[in-house]
Amino acid sequence: MNCKNIKSNYVYINELLTEIDMLFLQETWLRGEETFELDKNFDCYQKSSMTEANTRGRPFGGLMWLLRKTAKKPKVKFITDRISTVMLSSTVIIGVYMRFNDQKKETMIEQSGDLDILTELIDKMEGKKVIIVGDFNMDLYRSSKFDKLLTRFIDNNNLLPIDLLFTQKTN
Repeated sequence: MNCKNIKSNYVYINELLTEIDMLFLQETWLRGEETFELDKNFDCYQKSSMTEANTRGRPFGGLMWLLRKTAKKPKVKFITDRISTVMLSSTVIIGVYMRFNDQKKETMIEQSGDLDILTELIDKMEGKKVIIVGDFNMDLYRSSKFDKLLTRFIDNNNLLPIDLLFTQKTN
């Protein structure tokens, strides 16, 4: 879920946690190692590259995994500022928050590099179920060069986008 500032959405996020066991958040807007208390039944794993100098807009707004506390702790790893994993017994969940298409060539090159990192991760997970969650900031239904990166990534890795199985409607 893109929470667009965890402090502003504290009540909503805590309410979600009453119904689920795991939540992946992007754009927490926490700075560095700044912590934030949520439901005590959840372990919090977070990464942010923001500093005190960042007051609004980009740079990257941070990732957070909230996992219900269990006797056996899942293994959480932050691969980059934009890619992280949670290892469960036979499943790996990859959380992403990819770059926004600002029409710059550099951004497209960085996005392509991030997709290469994801491909390497998927290849390493042989024998495990792989689920990718989060925000690719690309659209399967558009045909810009940026969006075509996602289509190629999906095809090359034999992935099934859930967006094609279940249509999303905003009201």
